[in-house]
Amino acid sequence: MNKLTKEINSPEFSDYKSIIDSTCASYNKKFNIGELDDIKSQGYLIFIEAKERWDPKKANFNTYLHHCLKHYLIKYITREYIRPRKLLNGIDAKYNYLFSINDYITNPLSIEIIETILNRPESLQDNTKYKTCITMNKVRKGFQKKGYKIHDINKAIKHIQNGLCYE
Repeated sequence: MNKLTKEINSPEFSDYKSIIDSTCASYNKKFNIGELDDIKSQGYLIFIEAKERWDPKKANFNTYLHHCLKHYLIKYITREYIRPRKLLNGIDAKYNYLFSINDYITNPLSIEIIETILNRPESLQDNTKYKTCITMNKVRKGFQKKGYKIHDINKAIKHIQNGLCYE
C-alpha cells in the first residue's frame, strides 16, 4: 500500500478518543494510580505513535491501537508508578517518618543516622535505573567506616524503625 492510500485511510483522533479514554480509565483504576489525566495524555501520545507505525496490510487500526495501548500503558505505568512505589518501600518511604521523629530521639547514634539519611550523601546512594535511593546496607557500611560497631548500628536502626529511639 502506498503512502497516499495510507493517508486516505488514516485514522482520526476524534474517532478513537473515547476508546483511548476508556482504556486509560480502566488501567488507572486497575493499578490504582489516581492520575487519570497523566495516563490519558500518555494514551494520546500512544495514539500518535500507533498512527505513524500502523501498517493497514497487517491489522485493522482498532486492533493495532488496542495492542499498543495495552502494551505501552502497562510499560509506562510500571516505569512511572509501580517501580517507584516498590523503591519507596525501602528507607525512602520512611523519609517523612524520619522528619517527624527527629525531635523525639535521644540516642546519639540514631540522631546521626537520621541526619545522614536526611542529608542524602552520595556515598550512601544506590543509583538504580529508576531512582536514586539510600539502602540500609550502605548506611551500615558507611557507619562502620566511621568506626561504629555493627551491633550498635543495627540497634540504632531498629530504634529508628520502631520509633523507640532512646538510650
